[in-house]
This record gives sequence, C-alpha cells and structure tokens, in this order.
Amino acid sequence: MVIMSGSTSPFGSIVNVTSRCSPLAWATPNALLLLVAVIYGQELLTGFGLQEFSILVLCITIFVGFSITRMFPERVWSLPFLLFLVISLFHVGLYVGPAFTGRSSVKPNGIWTSWINEENMRTVAWPLMLAFLSFAVFAGLGSWLSGSKKAKNETTRFQNVPTVHAIERCTVADTGSLLVFSGVSLWFGVGAATAGPMFVTGTYEHFLSATKVFPMGLLYLVIAIGAVFLAQDPFRPFGKVALIAFALFVLAGFVIGLRGETLIPFVSALAVYAKRNRMPSGKIFVVASIILLFAIAAVAQVRTVGLRGMEGTNVSAGPLEGIEEMGYSVRPLVASIEWHVDAGEDFELGTTYWAPFERGLSSLLLVPTIPAEDDYRLMNVEIAQRIGQIGGSIVAEAHHNFGNAGIVVVMGLTGLTGGLIARGRVTPVRVAMLGIFAVLILMHVRNSFAPLPLWGVFGLFLLAVSIVWARAKQLLEARMLVP
Repeated sequence: MVIMSGSTSPFGSIVNVTSRCSPLAWATPNALLLLVAVIYGQELLTGFGLQEFSILVLCITIFVGFSITRMFPERVWSLPFLLFLVISLFHVGLYVGPAFTGRSSVKPNGIWTSWINEENMRTVAWPLMLAFLSFAVFAGLGSWLSGSKKAKNETTRFQNVPTVHAIERCTVADTGSLLVFSGVSLWFGVGAATAGPMFVTGTYEHFLSATKVFPMGLLYLVIAIGAVFLAQDPFRPFGKVALIAFALFVLAGFVIGLRGETLIPFVSALAVYAKRNRMPSGKIFVVASIILLFAIAAVAQVRTVGLRGMEGTNVSAGPLEGIEEMGYSVRPLVASIEWHVDAGEDFELGTTYWAPFERGLSSLLLVPTIPAEDDYRLMNVEIAQRIGQIGGSIVAEAHHNFGNAGIVVVMGLTGLTGGLIARGRVTPVRVAMLGIFAVLILMHVRNSFAPLPLWGVFGLFLLAVSIVWARAKQLLEARMLVP
C-alpha cells in the first residue's frame, strides 16, 4: 500500500513515491534507453519526419531532466540538474519549434543559421540523446555512491557544521567577497575607460571591440570563482557589499549582451547556495526560468543596437525565441559530424584534451611551442579558421576526439563527477570545489576545452589560499586562548 504523505492529488502521490526512490532506480531506465540507443544507433530515427524526431528528442530530454531531479535532495537546484539544464538548452533549442509546429521558424542566414535543415537536425539528434542519457546514468551512479557513504546528507545539510568548518566557510566567503568586489570594480572601470562612461547603454560589439586590449577572460574568471566562494555565506558584512556589486555586474553585463559571462557565475553560485540553504519550490524555479528565457530573447535583439538605439525599435521576445537562439550552439557538433563522418577525416583521439596540458608544460619549461592562434590541436582554433567564430560545445569536442563513443564517455564522466561532488558531505572545501567544477563545465558547454586546465588550477589555487588563511586564523585564535 502506498502512503500518500498528506497529498490528495494523483500527481502529488506520484512525486512523493518517486522522491523516495534510490538514485539507481532512476539511473536504471536511463541506462536501458542508452543501451537501446547504442544498439540501434541512427536507425532509431529512420522514417521519422522533422516533427517526430523533434518530439522524441524533447521527450528524452524531459525524462532525463526529471530523473536527475529525483536523484538529488536539492531537486531542481542541484548541481547536476542545473548543468544538464544549461547543456540541454544550448543543444536542443532548435527542436522545440518543430516539435509543436512541424517546421523550423529559423531562417537560414550566414554561418549562424545557414546550416539549419532537417537532415542536419536528424543527424545530431542521436548523438544528443546519447549525451543526455549517459550524463543521467552516471550522475545517478555518482549520487548513489556518495549517498551510500553519507546517508545523513539530506538531514544534516542545513545544520551548523563544526567550528573548524565554520571558520573555513567564513574565510572562503570572505575570499569570494574580495574577488567579486575587486573584479566587478575593475570591470566597471575598464568598461568606462575603454568604451565610455555610458558603456552599459552601448552595443555588444562596441563593448567587445573597446575592451579587447584588456584580458577580460581572466577578469570574468575571477568574478565567477569569487561568486561561488561568496555563495557559501553571502550575508556576512562585506559579503553583502560584494553581493550588491555582483548583482550590478550581472544586470549591466546582461543588458550589454554578455549572457554567458553573467549567467555562468550566477548559475554556479546558485548551485553552491543550494547546498547550505533551503531553496524556493520547483514551481518558482519554472516561472523564473520562463522569465529568464524572455529576457534572453530580448537581450539577443537589444545588444545589436544597444539601449541608446532602442528608440522607435520594437522588441518582440518570447521564450521560444530565446530557446531557439541558444540552440545555435549545436553548430560545432554538426561541423564535427561533417568532418569525421561525411568527409572521413580522422578523429583527434584526445589531442584537443591533451594539447592544453602540453602547451602549459612547455611554457613552464620555456620550450618554444606553436602560437595558440595557429594550433589546430585546440578545437576553438580549428572551428574559428574553418567555419568562423561560432564558439564550441562540450558534446562536439567529445565527438571531435572519439566519435559517439567519446560523447558517452565524456558526458558520463561529467555526470559522475557532478553526482559525486553534489551528494557528498557538505564541507567548505567540498562545496567550493562543487562551485569550481560548475564554473568549468558551464564554460565548456559552448566553449573549447582549451582554457579549462589553467582555469581549474587557478580556482584550486584560490581555494588553497583561502584554506591556508583559515588555518592561520584558527592558530591565532588558539594562541589567544592560551593563558
């Protein structure tokens, strides 16, 4: 007999029952679907029209997303679900319209949309299903492995941690406050000095052109790492100031059109904050997501003319437009399939993953190496020179190296790592590593793997500095207590 847990609606009883299932119980059906997809391959879509395979892709995506929410106590606010949500939005956006109307509303125009047709969308549908299902299976496995070692996780994550952890948490948060405030102040200063005092009202292209003399990528990384550190305890005295600065940065950057640069630290910080705090309901999450999609669609239009050029301009923005525009990020996967499947080029066999480490080691040893802009071992360089500046893709890079098998392995490792980190003990170091991992993966969703090793080392270095600072504070306090 099923206990209803106070719910009187059929849907409520279903949710209550599913919430008590083991992560493996949700990983299992995803594993079966993954097995079917691997065995039958592209033949699964044989005979399907645009609307039919678009519906199939969306159904798989929704089922995977729902499964992931059942695997973690934070539900829709968990790190693995937030990662999957961003990955899926940037890769299946073009399937939403055809699923409802039977046709794509995107008009082919230039390198951004000229490739969009039924055949290409059919070709990438199967690799995407492999990616999503593999992510879910191994996220569930990671959740089960960590949860079995720390079964009390769900009941203790909101309680106060021991004093040593409290000091570490406060120190990590203070480090984040310093990074965020310094980074945001410098960002506004650089913007005003290079693009003009009213740079927020200008166009996206003008801002990029004006600030290219400054290493903005490093600045965005500092802000992102700072944000996830700050999220551990954002309401400390200086933390509140940093929080206001971060909110101003997100608002101003988003208006300019810096969607990735603002949303990556924001989403990563949400995942960290959710580990220590009770979050709003799933309904509020859905409403907020829809509002965000409206905003993304509006910004896509505003950033081409800037706020100053909006007079007399009509902005027509809806969630479908926002989702479709994000879906353009599947273009690198289409390119990889064209190169390796259609044209028969050899797969890279891990070259694009190894090259950043080799280049970094060569730099440390002062060994001459190929200039980055000419090194085809970096996928972003090859994409830029063969197609144009269309960004990258975590799924496309996996395919570029090992084909569909690479997609299963890379996305599986991503899900497994996310599951292990998200479901383990809640300590300041572990939560900070969760935030760093979130930043790296979210950056890789539509960018090359090339900068990730250096970014990861940078984030871990800042975390190490924070922990050393915390240890020093503990020793100082201990000596003050000695009579």
